[in-house]
Amino acid sequence: MESLTFRRSSRCAELDQEGCVEVASAQGCVIVRDSVNPNGPMLRLSPSVWRKLSLLVQVEPAYARIVE
Repeated sequence: MESLTFRRSSRCAELDQEGCVEVASAQGCVIVRDSVNPNGPMLRLSPSVWRKLSLLVQVEPAYARIVE
C-alpha cells in the first residue's frame, strides 16, 4: 500500500482522548486505523460504507463507545 496520510478529528483533542480513529484516503477507498496502535490492523472501506458508518456513529453515539 502506498504511503498514507492519516488525519484524526479535532474532537479527539477536545475530549482529551488518548485513542482515536484515524482516517486516510487511498485508491478509491477509506483506510481506518486506531491511533494507539498505528502499525496494527486497518480497515479498508468503500467511501459509501464509510459515509454510512460515520452517519451511524453521529446518530447513535453508543456505537462509538468501546465495550470492555
